[in-house]
Parts: sequence; structure tokens; C-alpha cells
Amino acid sequence: MQQTFKVMILGGYGNFGQLIATALSQEENISVIIAGRNESKAKALANQLNCRYVKLDVHQDDLVQTFHAHSVQLVISTVGPFQNQSYDIAQSAIDADIHYIDLADSREFVENIVQFDSIAKEKDLFICSGASTVPSLSSAVINHFLSEYSQLNNIDIALSASEKVPGISTLSAVLSYCGQKFTMWKNQQWQEVYGLQNLTHQKFYHLPNKRWVGNCSVPDLALFPMNYPTVQQVTFKAGVGISIVQISSWFVSWLKRCHLIKEPLKHVDLFYKIAQKFERFGDGLSGMQVKLKGIDHQQQPLTINWEIIGYDNEGPNIPCFASIILARKLANQTIIQSGAFSSMNLITLDEYLAEFNTINVKTFTDKD
Repeated sequence: MQQTFKVMILGGYGNFGQLIATALSQEENISVIIAGRNESKAKALANQLNCRYVKLDVHQDDLVQTFHAHSVQLVISTVGPFQNQSYDIAQSAIDADIHYIDLADSREFVENIVQFDSIAKEKDLFICSGASTVPSLSSAVINHFLSEYSQLNNIDIALSASEKVPGISTLSAVLSYCGQKFTMWKNQQWQEVYGLQNLTHQKFYHLPNKRWVGNCSVPDLALFPMNYPTVQQVTFKAGVGISIVQISSWFVSWLKRCHLIKEPLKHVDLFYKIAQKFERFGDGLSGMQVKLKGIDHQQQPLTINWEIIGYDNEGPNIPCFASIILARKLANQTIIQSGAFSSMNLITLDEYLAEFNTINVKTFTDKD
């Protein structure tokens, strides 16, 4: 009888956790365990998916014992925000001799997961941070087209979510760098920018209207200049489809920058409720754009614009696919890599495209 690969999903009944749990519970060789502080929510989803659940607080002292008690082989953490979060869960996974994946979007958190590389290799563990749209999908797109360039110069990424308000954790992540100073790689040097500022009315080739986007601090900004050494510029901007919500966020960033509001993050519940009131004005469309500029092999300028458009509010599902793909690979023993690293370069665009068939999204490639 084939043994099942046991996966515990922390925050398994949340926005992302529920989607991951639903997908993995359909795999014959994977056994899912829903974990979280709210026992009734965990139990309800577990009953729906016909899987196990456990009441668990990620801050409790006995995580290692809990992992052992349930014979966990992989833990997936969806418990954000990851900005300023400790590595206690990753450390507990390593102490328990199990694999670890998270959906972190924090630049520093993902960049610094490498501190566990030596111990992870010693124990033959897969410790992966940032299994999300960035840097997993973004790097998959770049790698897919990289061979068309003799020199890649610019990587410019823009993301515009639909009107569907993300979970509190995702909103908290954005507010953590609202009006805060960080760096972007521009003109082959690090330049200071501010979160949610440099507001741009971005044209997406395959959305009906332009979308407002502003600076966001994501792992790509730190990882891509190192991974693609010829690039002279790496930028990332994001926003939401409702213009007034995005412009209001830009206004809050100025309040923070001018010290008129101390910590936007403290008001996350208020911002969440306000954003929800505007959901009914949206069109259900999300877009991600990866624009590459450089020189082709005939020494001619080449621009490639890749976009994925989500319909019917399916866009927010996209960040979940990296952890689903990686969990399947671990269960099928098709991952032989051990160590601690970001999700960059671990999944191909073709692997993503196969998964996208399950949701209402379309991808487009334009070259000039």
C-alpha cells in the first residue's frame, strides 16, 4: 500500500490556505492536515475536504512535538504578514527534520532564508521561502524568455489586483512599507524610493483600462539584480483595480512620509473595512505584467511584454500555485535539491501554464 505524503498547512482555512488545501487534498498520494488557531474553521474545512485538522497557534512552544505527533513531512506556512516575522516556524521544521515552504512576500524574509542553507543541506531538507507570485512566477517568466536576449537590460513588473480585498495579512504586508524608504536597482545602482509612491497610470496591454500602481517592496528587487547580472533596472509596482482605493493608499503613504501618521499598519482593520465598501464597483479583472527590455542575438533592441489576466476575481488565486506545485514535487520525489533558498528558478513557466488551466486566467505575449 502506497504511503501518503503528509502536508500540514498553517493557516489552512485562510484565503490562500484553503485554496492550497483544496488542491492538495485531491492528490491520491498526499494527506492534508489543516492547522490554525480557530478550531471550528479548521474542523469545518477538514470535514469538507475529508482530511484531518489540528488546533495550533504558530507561536506555541511545542511546534516540533506537534509536527512529530502528526507525522508531518512538509509544513506550508500561509501565516503572514511575513514582514518582521521571525523564522521560528522554519526553525521548528528544521528541528523536526521536515520540509518547509512559505508564501512570504517580504523582501528581507525571503532574501535571508539562506541563513539555514548549511543545516538544511546537512539534513537533506527542502526549505523554501517566497513560494508565491513573486519571485516564483516572475522568475519563471524571465527564465522562459531569457534565451532570446544576448543582454537583458530591464525588468519591469507591474501587478494590479481586482477589487476583491485580500486577507488582513496581505493588506498588513502592504501597509508595513507604506511610505517607508527602500531601494530599487535603477541605472545600475541602488536608488531610494518610498512604498506606494511614484504613482503610475500603468497600461496593461490586455486590460480594458489603465491601472494606478505604486512602488512595492518585494523579494524580486533584491534577488533579480544578483540572478541576472546584466540588468540595469529592476522595478516592481502594484495596486488595486479601484482607482480611488489606490490613490487613497498613495495619500496615506505621504501622510506616513510626512510623519502625520505614525504607523499605518495600526489602522489595518479600518482600511480593510473601507476597501470592502468599494468592492462592488470593480470589474473582477486582475493583471500582472512582466516587461523585459534588452538586446537580441542580432544586436537589435527587443522588448517582450508578458501578461496574465485573471477574470471573475480569479487573480488572487495565482499566488497559491507555487506551493501546490512544489508540494506535489516533494510528494512525488521529483525534487532532489536540498538547502534553504527562495522559490526563484524552481518552477518553469510551462509548469505554471499547466496549472492555470484550472482557473479563469489567460496569458499573452507581445514582442517588439
